[in-house]
Order: sequence, then structure tokens, then C-alpha cells
Amino acid sequence: MMPRTQAMQKRRNATKALDSFVNFLLACLPLIGFLLFMLIPMVLGFGMSFMQLYTPVFSDGVFCGFDNYARLLWGEDAAMFYRAFLNTIIFWLNVPISMALGLGISYLLNREIVAKKFFRTVFFIPYVCSIVACTLMFKMMYETNFGIFNTMLSAFGISNIEWITDPDLIVWSSMFMQSWRNIGFCVILFQAALANVDRSMYEAAELDGAGSGTIFFRITFPAVSPTTYYLLTVCTIGAFQVMGEVQVMASGNETFLGDAYRPVMLFIYDMAFFAPRQYGFGIASAASWLLAIFILIVTQISSKLSKKWVHYEF
Repeated sequence: MMPRTQAMQKRRNATKALDSFVNFLLACLPLIGFLLFMLIPMVLGFGMSFMQLYTPVFSDGVFCGFDNYARLLWGEDAAMFYRAFLNTIIFWLNVPISMALGLGISYLLNREIVAKKFFRTVFFIPYVCSIVACTLMFKMMYETNFGIFNTMLSAFGISNIEWITDPDLIVWSSMFMQSWRNIGFCVILFQAALANVDRSMYEAAELDGAGSGTIFFRITFPAVSPTTYYLLTVCTIGAFQVMGEVQVMASGNETFLGDAYRPVMLFIYDMAFFAPRQYGFGIASAASWLLAIFILIVTQISSKLSKKWVHYEF
């Protein structure tokens, strides 16, 4: 019996050791993923930003100090870089627009209305649709001669507007498209936040004679302020990383648009891969780090200011 008991004990110990090893590997996978796909590329990208690098091979680069940053901030590419930043900020305007409309729609849907689930689904559908499909749909609607927007304007005697061939308008056109698309995301989250508000608070406020504006700013908005802060942060980061929407919207009209329509991410992409700055990985990396620093500053300021208006206990 003793040898058999010892054998069973050894098997149990071996099983425990194997389980511990497997658990260790599973715990290491996120760390390995972080090192391989985030930390190492970030370190290499930071190193590239101080090099003249025209091939994908890091060792081919020549150290140039802060020349890439100087070129972007006050050198030969400064005008294009600042214009790209301005375009990105214009695109960011979709964040407050979609949040304001999403909160307003959620406030209405929070009341007892017919077909509430149907309207909630309708508003959310654009968000789950392909961004390329949504952009192509709006591109057809923006078409100068046959698009629905110019067709409606012509009924009021207004001449056609170059929605997607004017470099000053295409970013605004993309911004309004993204506002429409993000409304559903905001509606879903604001609906969840409003569902947790105690109805007795509204009833008590109405009994005290509070008007709709007072109820909204004293009860509704403080209750949804954590959700508002979350949406503001996530959507702001997403807005400053925009690329595909504007690229698809501008496809086929690049000759008319030139360089003036590009947001920062598309500017970085073109600087790295397209002539006349083909394989300019050094200056593209510098622009990426300037964008990352800007996003970090914006989120930190937002975090500091949130302490004054975000109410986690209500």
C-alpha cells in the first residue's frame, strides 16, 4: 500500500506543479504581449524620432538630435503639421456634438414613450456598422451634383456646395458624419446611467416646484457625470487618432484637396510611406510622439478638471 500511496502522491505533486507552471505562463502572456506589441515598439519609435531614417531598418538610421521635432514645430513642414492638427481639432468637435445629442435623446427615451426599444436600436445601428460603409454612404450623400444634401439645398435656391472636394469643407463633412455615427454609442451609455437614477428624486423635485432646467442640472447631469467624463475621455482619444474616415471620404479627390485636408494620423502615415517623403520614419515617429504628448496633456487636464464636476457618489 505504501508504494502505491507514494506513487499517487507523486502524481498529485506533478499535477500541481504542472498547473502552477501553466498558470504562470498564462499570467505571463499579457506581460509578453505588452512587451512585444507596446513597450518595445514605443521605445523603438522614440529612438526613431531622433534619427534620419528612410528605410524600415532601425540600424540604417543616422542620429540627428531634435532636427525632426524642429522641422515639424517651426521648420519646413510646420505649416502642414499645424494644419493637420487644426483638422484633427475640427474633427474632435464631433465629441461634444454627439454627446450633447446622445444625452438629449437618452433623456427623452428615459420617459415613458411608445417603441422605446425600437428607437434605441435605431440610434445604435450606425455605431456597429462598418466605418467604411458609413463613410461611403455619406460620401454619396455629399456628392456635388447628385447628392441628397445639395438636392435639398437646390430646392431652396441654394447653389451646390463642394462638400468633399473643398479642402476647407471635407474635414467638417467628416466630422458631422462621425457625430451621427457616435450618437448611438452615447445613447446606450447615457441610457444605462439614467436607469440608475432614483425616480423618487425627480418626484421630490417636482413636488418642490423645480422646473425642467433645474431638475436636469441638479439631478440628471450630476447623476450621469461619470459616464459623461468616460465618454469625453474615450471619444477624445479616438478623435485624435482619426484617419480612415477622412481617407475614405477624400479618396478619388486627392488631386483637388492636396495636403490641406489631412488629420494628424493621416499626415504621419503619408510622411512615412508616400512620396516625396517616402520612408520618412524618423519624422513620422517624431510627429507620433508630439501627438501622444498632446493627448497625454489633454487627458491630464481633463482628469484634474473632472474633480470639480464629476460626482461618483450621488
